[in-house]
Amino acid sequence: MTRSRAFTLIELLVVIAIIAILAAMLFPVYAQAKSAAKKATAIGHVKQLGTSAQLYLADYDDTFPTTYVPFDTARGYAWDRLVPAPDWFPNPSNAQRAIIQGFWANTVQPYMKSYAILEDPASVKVTGVV
Repeated sequence: MTRSRAFTLIELLVVIAIIAILAAMLFPVYAQAKSAAKKATAIGHVKQLGTSAQLYLADYDDTFPTTYVPFDTARGYAWDRLVPAPDWFPNPSNAQRAIIQGFWANTVQPYMKSYAILEDPASVKVTGVV
């Protein structure tokens, strides 16, 4: 009766090394695919924003949504106020509610699926910042 021969330690290490080399070749491909998916998501978000603005225009006689953009002669236009952040005013007062309602994104919000389309999927989210 012949006895079957098992793997030696060297053969096992060679197989593990081959698998590691193949995995190392696939990681950059995976990163590129992830980046391409984020770009496609961003393009989809821009399309949804355009569609929601077009729907708003159709409902309001081709009038563009208004926005609250205070002008400071020293700084110029406040571009950071064009896109709202839900946590800017955790407990808004009446004056702050009026400001929030003035954001163009809030004006077209009924035509948007969610506020998530305002975020860039490739951006890094910072948490815990005061």
